[in-house]
Amino acid sequence: MNAYQILPTDNQLSLPLPDGSVSTLSSFFFLHRLARQKVPEILAEYSRVLAPGGSLIIRVPNLEWIARKYMEGSISFTDLDFLVYGKQENEADFIETGFHTRRLIAVLELSGFENAQVRALDELNMEVVATKKLADEHP
Repeated sequence: MNAYQILPTDNQLSLPLPDGSVSTLSSFFFLHRLARQKVPEILAEYSRVLAPGGSLIIRVPNLEWIARKYMEGSISFTDLDFLVYGKQENEADFIETGFHTRRLIAVLELSGFENAQVRALDELNMEVVATKKLADEHP
């Protein structure tokens, strides 16, 4: 399999894929919906299904941008509450973990990924592309 995408509505911590079977894995607006202690668990699962040298693409809201805009007065407290915690209208609409560039890179490195490159998708959201370390490089 060449690519696999995890959607925001997916609620699975184990993927129905064999070890090392995916060359590119995309996780779009899912990771921030997990409890903080579940993030290393899902990153380990991403690493399990990715082939050595495979690419992981993650998109999440940028908490640093949200905080800066609130402190500048550019967004209201109502907007801040929505952006930090989600609408909370259904199970999939809660935000449990916030990420900024340094934190996202740090958790990826601890989970066996390297060469993380971060870019802004728009004012609110960021994308990071990282590579799974080769088998003999992972601790």
